[in-house]
Amino acid sequence: MSFSVDGIEYKGYSVIKYGWEFPKLYHNYQVELPKKGKCNIWITYVGTPEWRSDYSVEVKTRFYITEFLDGQDALEFKKVPKLHLVK
Repeated sequence: MSFSVDGIEYKGYSVIKYGWEFPKLYHNYQVELPKKGKCNIWITYVGTPEWRSDYSVEVKTRFYITEFLDGQDALEFKKVPKLHLVK
């Protein structure tokens, strides 16, 4: 079980270069999301990896945002806590 700040399960692709840690199911990671800024995420799904032309791997993931660390959303959620229980 984990807590989500907004109750939305996000979908996206992770690009993993050689030597980087591969995302593990049901683990917490600190990432930089383009529209949300720096945040902690909880991985709920990891798809099949696909090779890219630049010798990296792209994998489909689903995740919940558990904490905003930086950016505009962090300021909004510090004012009004909106935690949701994720089963």
